[in-house]
Amino acid sequence: MNEDLDKIVRAYFGALYAKKYSPDKITSKNIFEPVIAKSIETKRGLRFHGVIGSGKTMLLINCVEKLQERLGIDFHNRVSIYHEQQLYELIKNKRTLVYKDVMIIDDFGSVKIPEWLLSDYEYIYARIHSKDITLYLSTNLTEQIIEKTYPRTYSRLKEITDGYIVPGEDRRKDK
Repeated sequence: MNEDLDKIVRAYFGALYAKKYSPDKITSKNIFEPVIAKSIETKRGLRFHGVIGSGKTMLLINCVEKLQERLGIDFHNRVSIYHEQQLYELIKNKRTLVYKDVMIIDDFGSVKIPEWLLSDYEYIYARIHSKDITLYLSTNLTEQIIEKTYPRTYSRLKEITDGYIVPGEDRRKDK
């Protein structure tokens, strides 16, 4: 991992991911490498669904790595990365969200959004949709649960991203 990627991963995903990340360790890499490459080329977003520990965040980091290679020094000006908890805190505290050409959101649906904030939350995805922003997203939720819990958001996600199930079980549980 290059030094800049290491700093990005530590800042947005945590030191543990920076320590563990290696493209060679992604068990589903062969499945998703062409998908990620095509997505970056076509600017069509991706949703990674799967159980905890299946490698969804590692795939997002792989997207970051590929975007960094493609965008070079322009990466920081064109990509914003958020964890679901950060989005929730921004909405709750009426802070401004930074919209760039590419948004990466890790752990979608991990925070229960109260009813009184739901319209603000839905607005984020409506804006991503209307501004032609490429979205990369990971979630433990199935498409059916997202559709039932966040129907308006789900319809937008389906229009701007392709969903993939990351195969496997929790590879962290024995460690």
